[in-house]
Amino acid sequence: MYFKTILVALLLCGACSTSSPVPQSKEQPEKRNTTNFITVPMNDPLLPYQKYLYESGIVKAWQLSTGNRQLKIAIIDGEVRQHSDLQLLQTKLYSLDAPSDHATPIAGIIGATQNNGLGMAGITQCQLLSYVAQTKLDPKLGDFLLSAVTRSFYQAATDGAQIINCSFGVHQDLPEIRAAVDYVIQRGVTVVASASNDGKDWKTYPAAYPTVIGVGGSYEGKRADWSNYGEWVTVYAPGQGLLTETPEGTTLISGTSASAPIVTGTVALMLSVNPKLKSMKIKKIIQQTSKTGQLDSYQAVLKAR
Repeated sequence: MYFKTILVALLLCGACSTSSPVPQSKEQPEKRNTTNFITVPMNDPLLPYQKYLYESGIVKAWQLSTGNRQLKIAIIDGEVRQHSDLQLLQTKLYSLDAPSDHATPIAGIIGATQNNGLGMAGITQCQLLSYVAQTKLDPKLGDFLLSAVTRSFYQAATDGAQIINCSFGVHQDLPEIRAAVDYVIQRGVTVVASASNDGKDWKTYPAAYPTVIGVGGSYEGKRADWSNYGEWVTVYAPGQGLLTETPEGTTLISGTSASAPIVTGTVALMLSVNPKLKSMKIKKIIQQTSKTGQLDSYQAVLKAR
């Protein structure tokens, strides 16, 4: 365990987009005609506006599974705030001054309650675990405490998490983070991490570790110009103007921080149809089923069976 108090500027990948193609404040969610898409009954009123669920093949993947209510997904981030459409199994605070405007929308993309007549539809049924490691010390960078991040990894594995979502990254291969990632991978956990938003072939960790599913951002079916890229990126997923929720209402988020939870949700659907899948097999399937590098959730879940 690493309990020393070291502050590391881990880039908050959803908040540091450098050249977003459409200003988030100006983009409006596009309503989809769901008649030709929805084959599994869902009555969440915001579903037609969740464009990314259609683009990534999630809605079609629901024909195969809508998730497993017993599967545990850990979110290492800021504070996830519960609301009427989002429930948490547990929260563990390793930072006492964490913001919630980053973590809560990410949690909604993954696991907002499906088919309850409220708000949006999360990608998967699951149990969400929140590990609070972010601090408000420097909101521009979204700094995380290194000791809190590493402790969160170890605790998530102890708590039985099968997937860990990391919508953050650092451009240094820190031995503390590498050791924590190795620890959870060896215990059967799949780690999904965002690639960051510098618009460069600039490795970000933990996304760039070979054992991690590194997620870049896409826009209208192509890599977004603000997304990092390179052979180390596993797959690209929608990351521009994604509709999600906070306790105050709906919001739009952009960046690879928003892309990562789409892949996390896809991994959860894959494990729901085949609980025996190992992390490296999951990563291989996602790569094999992607279309020109873009996530195809339906094909990934289909191949996972």
